[in-house]
Amino acid sequence: MKSLFGKMYLIYIAVIIISFIAIILVLSTTFEDYFMNQKEKTLIEQCEKIQEQYSLVYERGPMYIDELKQEMAALDKYLNARIWWVNRLGEIYVDSEIDDASWIGEKLTQEEIEEVFKGYIIKRKGQFRNFFEAQVLTIGYPIIVEDKVVIALFMHAPIPEIKRTISDVYRITMAALSFSILITSVGVFFLSRNIKRDIKNLNEAVKFVSKGNFEKRLTIKRKDELGQLAENFNFMAEDLHKQEELRRSFISNLSHDIRSPLTSIRGFLQAILDGTIPKEKQDKYLKIALSESDRLTKMANDILDLSKMESGEVHISKTEFSINNLMINEID
Repeated sequence: MKSLFGKMYLIYIAVIIISFIAIILVLSTTFEDYFMNQKEKTLIEQCEKIQEQYSLVYERGPMYIDELKQEMAALDKYLNARIWWVNRLGEIYVDSEIDDASWIGEKLTQEEIEEVFKGYIIKRKGQFRNFFEAQVLTIGYPIIVEDKVVIALFMHAPIPEIKRTISDVYRITMAALSFSILITSVGVFFLSRNIKRDIKNLNEAVKFVSKGNFEKRLTIKRKDELGQLAENFNFMAEDLHKQEELRRSFISNLSHDIRSPLTSIRGFLQAILDGTIPKEKQDKYLKIALSESDRLTKMANDILDLSKMESGEVHISKTEFSINNLMINEID
């Protein structure tokens, strides 16, 4: 593609597409990390609340334990996360899924619970043995009463559910980005076309000036570099127009000044050759013709000096002089 408009448009679109691909690559890696971290944070916050509620139940008596189990069942639905209470033997003795008691009494391995009973919060991603069909995000949280870990609290959130949320956000983001690219492409199209039009006008104006038409002016109303170029072009054309008028005036005056002495010289020489002027007066008119030729020579030297000044061959040096002597010499 040879046109400037095509090149600019292709460059803009290429930059947009590359940026779009880069954003997709970044989003694909950051979205999952962000939502996983947010899910971990939410689960840990709920574990802390269960810790507070269990402490209250411990103080008020075991009669309130069923109330806490009901709250855990509601939390299960709200978070879409399975919640277990596990004792030091690794036995699951409370499950948030009230209607499904099949896992009650199931035992976890010592490796799965020992870090929690040491007081550490554990985070795991992946298959949790054969308990769940899909991969889960597991949080193990120690329930501490009187500086002692009494329960290992486990929360399991299905990772596919998290990924579905990521996918929904990802689709919305992609739609917004696609719409932005469409709008940007249209804007770039009109911007590139306007720049092409202004450059075309500038190019045509330069062609006019190159042919000696110094009256051409641009009407580009822009505040950027292209507008400054158009403004400078107008200044240049105006300056060239003035110089052309001075040149024509100079040539007209010069032609008149040269024609006068040439006419005198030619007339006197013709009169001498024709015998119109007597021989005793020929010296007088020959001296006049010589004076006129000197005048022509001076004019030619002045033109030569002017040409040298315009081409930069003449260097002016400043010296001190007496203006009185200059005036006296001119009078003489």
